[in-house]
Amino acid sequence: FPSELCLTYVLPPFLSELPPDLFSHPALATIQRLDLRKCKSLLSLPESLGSLVGLRSIDLRRCTSLTSLPDSIGSLSCLSEIDLGDCESLETIPQSISQCTSLSRISFGAMTTPGCNALTNLPDEICDLPSLREL
Repeated sequence: FPSELCLTYVLPPFLSELPPDLFSHPALATIQRLDLRKCKSLLSLPESLGSLVGLRSIDLRRCTSLTSLPDSIGSLSCLSEIDLGDCESLETIPQSISQCTSLSRISFGAMTTPGCNALTNLPDEICDLPSLREL
């Protein structure tokens, strides 16, 4: 058995959303890493994301159409890393992310890439995250 349980989801190019209850199944609560990178048509994540209580890492790199993250992200107390590199349509990060007390790294991409051009501000509370080391 692998030491880290990972869910990789490849979204067909013509779909822009995930099923609302995708992450609600109790068996998924132990997933530690969620890889949705390159889901270029994905507009948002379902609120059921908050059910993945064991989640430590979310990779959303190159989800170029993603405009927002769900408020339920604040329920992910084990989350330590989120990669938002090249999420060029991302407009907001919910204030609830300040409840992710294990969050140590939030990546918006390299300076030489498009990054998160639509993101105009971050919640003030993000600076109060006790484990945050890299922004």
